[in-house]
Amino acid sequence: MNENQDQNFISLSEASKLTGYHQDYLGFLCRNGKLKGFKIGRNWVTTKPNLDEFIKNYKNGINEVT
Repeated sequence: MNENQDQNFISLSEASKLTGYHQDYLGFLCRNGKLKGFKIGRNWVTTKPNLDEFIKNYKNGINEVT
């Protein structure tokens, strides 16, 4: 990975502030594959584009049917 990719990662704590979802819930979504993310050490991280995609496609962790 290059440095630009490293700078795009956001912690679930930061994602929590952006979305209003609790960071534990976001971790649950990552573990279940509904939010794209991965662990660095013991902390889950995601990216802003992944978070935006999740918000666009899911409401309360449930896939919206449109």
